[in-house]
Amino acid sequence: MMKKLLAAVAASLLLANSHAATLKTAQGEVEIAKTPERIAVYDIGALDTLIALGLGEKIVGIPGEKFAADFATPNAKEVGTLFEPDLEALNAVKPDLIIVASRSASKLDEVQKVAQAVDLSIPGENAYQEGLARLNDLGALFAKEAEAKKISDELNALRDEVKTRAAGKGKVLALLVNGPKIALYGPDSRAGWLQSELGLQLVHNEKMSGRHGDPVSFEYIAQENPDWIYALDRLAAIGEDGASARQTLDNELVHGTTAWKKGQFIYPQTKHIYIDIGGPASLRHSLEELKTAFAK
Repeated sequence: MMKKLLAAVAASLLLANSHAATLKTAQGEVEIAKTPERIAVYDIGALDTLIALGLGEKIVGIPGEKFAADFATPNAKEVGTLFEPDLEALNAVKPDLIIVASRSASKLDEVQKVAQAVDLSIPGENAYQEGLARLNDLGALFAKEAEAKKISDELNALRDEVKTRAAGKGKVLALLVNGPKIALYGPDSRAGWLQSELGLQLVHNEKMSGRHGDPVSFEYIAQENPDWIYALDRLAAIGEDGASARQTLDNELVHGTTAWKKGQFIYPQTKHIYIDIGGPASLRHSLEELKTAFAK
């Protein structure tokens, strides 16, 4: 009798841990037949989210150490890059779920030949809210709803604190600096959540609405005369050599701005906005940087 009881309990636990679920993806809702146990992930924001939910040991494939080194994935092997899957390596780790997003989204059909795959790209219109939505969706898939809610609550509390400090800071010029090239990040860009969530007054041009930024000149910066400059350094984010954002913006025309005169520059760790898009750790880190900067 006891053996039958234990067997029944074990079976019920197995069933509970293998429930079917519907996951919201960039391509629509996808039915996941059972809870994944072996995950390959090609997006750092999605990887960040899985780690935050305590699923690091389930990850068997990552897009190389260069961008994934900050995360504990003891069972993971390299299965390609952020852009390009290595199908042979991917097949070798025997995943039961493959996650692509953003830079790897175009490879969905390709990796689908190895195992079930989903596209968890976020639109980028409000990376903060979209990141939290992805967190909660994955939390539901892996029966980690409580963990997801706790993380969301903590981030929202930090966001509210930063929003209070950000009030009345004036015009903020968000820039993506790529060596000698400078692009404007407005409300519709990856950095747009700084305005929609924190109330910062991002400088923008109605003719410029690109998600990836629009080229601007030093003359434009001088003309706008921002109170603050939030400068993302692309080369630092992707680990390439070249002029840093600090070096590029050390320019006579920039020197005339209120931001320069008051020392109101923020040089965030760009990987948290440019590479790790919408991940809980990246959002927390970005908020903490702003909290410190606005403590003045």
